Amino acid sequence: MARLRRFALAAALTIAVSIFVTYGSYALGFWAGGYRYRLEQDLRLGVLLPIFVGLLAALWPLRKLNWNALAAGMAGAAVGLTYGYLALRVEYWTIFSSWRSFGHSVFLEIFWGLDIEMMLCGAVAGACAMLLTTTSRTRNVLLNAALLVIGGILIPGPVFDLVTHNQELTVAVVTPQNHGPRSPKVEEAGPVRSIDASTVSSRVMQLLRNAGINSNYQVAQLYRQGHGKQVLAIIVIGGLVTKAVDLPEPHGTDVIYLQEPGGWKRIPSQVPTLDRDIYISPDPDGRNCHLIKFTEASGGGRGVFVGDATQCGPS
Repeated sequence: MARLRRFALAAALTIAVSIFVTYGSYALGFWAGGYRYRLEQDLRLGVLLPIFVGLLAALWPLRKLNWNALAAGMAGAAVGLTYGYLALRVEYWTIFSSWRSFGHSVFLEIFWGLDIEMMLCGAVAGACAMLLTTTSRTRNVLLNAALLVIGGILIPGPVFDLVTHNQELTVAVVTPQNHGPRSPKVEEAGPVRSIDASTVSSRVMQLLRNAGINSNYQVAQLYRQGHGKQVLAIIVIGGLVTKAVDLPEPHGTDVIYLQEPGGWKRIPSQVPTLDRDIYISPDPDGRNCHLIKFTEASGGGRGVFVGDATQCGPS
């Protein structure tokens, strides 16, 4: 009966801590990657974790020894980490197992946003549950459990930003001013600062003038994604893009990509870049409409159409 009570208590504590850490991290803006659908996926994938932690607690020696608190906490954290790593991969394996190019390799892929959240939340929930069910609840034990919960809430976002080199990337697409001035289209991905189109456009035009680009251009599109240091990438499209191009995302600094007859010029020529690209698709039918795809820090992608709104619809 004692082991059954311990199982029930550990499972209940795992559920409570998981929900508290997950929603607390999301509500305070420390959620890795920022997207709500990942939060819901995290909670759904964690439904079996309380069973594993409960079983571990039930099998742990019944005598509560304060000196064993470290071992109990580490055991709970190990179960949570392992579960967090495997749960995501088992789900993706069941979905993509029929894909020869991706199926079994899913266990080697890193999904930074969900991996950090799943593994960290699982470790915190498992450690807290083991500490509070297998050891005497002294002041030090309660304090350590509280510190684990606080760390589980505050750490995911900064860890994600550090590991993935996340940054607040604003992309300004500049095109010739053929039909008179107009306001740029604005698109934002995820929970980012709202774009002040007027302020950003003024800064873009000033940077172009400083670089000696004085032609009749206007900002046609503004796009923002990510979190962290503010970085501006200016893409100056002077005509039809007939060949696909991958422009590397700048790392921690502003950059201008200028379309020229022989290719793309980078201003300044030497800037640090990341292994993420800004992909511009060619315009094969001459409609002056281009698809630009952005790679997010989590590995996902998003695309926007740039050009005359009347020309970018379905053909």
